[in-house]
Amino acid sequence: MVSMVWSPHAKWREYVILMEISEFVLIHEKTIRLITFIAIFLALGLWEWVAPRREVYLSKPWRWFNNLAIVFFNTTIIRLMFRWRRLNGRH
Repeated sequence: MVSMVWSPHAKWREYVILMEISEFVLIHEKTIRLITFIAIFLALGLWEWVAPRREVYLSKPWRWFNNLAIVFFNTTIIRLMFRWRRLNGRH
């Protein structure tokens, strides 16, 4: 539910629109997912660079490319499966 409240910091007779967190998340779901993915990916990449756990046999760009390809491939397959389910009348 969206509600309007008066804000003392706003100009005279201006109102600030507030929305519940669930509405905000539903509206901005893709952006939140993308920012979260990028943040975690960068944090783990930094961690791997600062404190590697084992000797590197393949180059990091090649491994990262393969890992990202797997992520995008899995995402595409899952989205296609859900679309197929929806088209066949299963919810």
